[in-house]
Amino acid sequence: MASAKPTKAQDRQAAVLEFSGAKASSVRQIVAQFLNERVLIVPISDVEDSADRHGVNLDRNDGLHPVAFELKLRFFVRGSVDGYGDATTTELTFVDGDGEILVQGSIEGSVIGRTGKERVEILTEKLYAEAIEILENGRPNQKKKKKRVGPRSVNAVIGDGSFRRDGDLPVLIAFFGVGTRNRSAELELQSGLLRTYTAGFFPELSLRFEARPYGQTDDAIRGLWFLGEIATSVGVESQDDFNRSFDTSTFRFNVDAGYLFSLDRLDLGAAIGVGYDVFSVDENLVLVGTQYSYLRIGLETAFRIVPQYLYAKANGGFRLALGVGDVVDVHAERASSFGYDFGAALGGAFADLGIAYAVRFQYIGYQTDFAGTAPIVADTGKGMTDGAMILTLNVGYQIWSFIQ
Repeated sequence: MASAKPTKAQDRQAAVLEFSGAKASSVRQIVAQFLNERVLIVPISDVEDSADRHGVNLDRNDGLHPVAFELKLRFFVRGSVDGYGDATTTELTFVDGDGEILVQGSIEGSVIGRTGKERVEILTEKLYAEAIEILENGRPNQKKKKKRVGPRSVNAVIGDGSFRRDGDLPVLIAFFGVGTRNRSAELELQSGLLRTYTAGFFPELSLRFEARPYGQTDDAIRGLWFLGEIATSVGVESQDDFNRSFDTSTFRFNVDAGYLFSLDRLDLGAAIGVGYDVFSVDENLVLVGTQYSYLRIGLETAFRIVPQYLYAKANGGFRLALGVGDVVDVHAERASSFGYDFGAALGGAFADLGIAYAVRFQYIGYQTDFAGTAPIVADTGKGMTDGAMILTLNVGYQIWSFIQ
């Protein structure tokens, strides 16, 4: 009969420290491989780096706490191998994150070959079961510690980032963007005359911030998501049919907050935000500038193709315009307007270096209906459509903890 293989407890992390004595390296490897089927074993290099940062000695139990706190370790394993052949004594010690010894045990006999490996695994399994029992239920005849009530530290909630699982997300990504965009607008007058404004692609610079402050937890709060973006184009000129030039500039700004539900590597959710979208052009005979302020409700989705390294995103939203700007004063008494947007992105990161990148496409459109008579009756408008395509290359930096 086949026996069920133990599953790895995703909420347990441990470290197997360097062993002492003859055959220490091979015995340590047997212990680490056996435990790695049951818990997440943190690489010894990460443990040593953490100890160096905190200035503690891993050979001393009182130096283990800061390392355990930073790397979220439930326990450590120490070991020693003394003697040779059948006179070999192998001792293992399980120590909790506070440096307190949980259990100890030893075996006599050779640790070489298949029989020796099985001997070490039996000892490891016995001590591991006892250690977990103590960690979860307390020592015999010892009352359980009361759960801490109140806010946890920032690192306790979001993690330090020194050791990451595939599903972990950076808490903040800051992007600088270089892109290009266009603009196409058509205004219909009550007389039936159409005024068309078309601007070809011109450069745009942007800054973008994405935050998942609890992206390294498994709690429901993990889904919180925030976005901020600001972009501008300056020094741009427009020309009319008579080759007359007009100074032109754009500015857009938005802040969004939302919640994303995680389904394995897929995130699905919604967001709400506010924004300001401006297209300014000097006085001309075709179309005046627009200033859209809006409330946005949108849908967001993301798929981690290669967790931490490559992802694809898509989104879409409805914009309730709160204002349109000067175009209303020129062509009507009042107006109602709404907008919409949709976009896609392909991005990723060199996670160990902190460098992030993305290529984004977005289309933004607005529909405005005019009401009332314009100051100049002949300029009275009926409606206007306005749209822009935006393509951006982002390069930035991501961090895994607000406390570095």
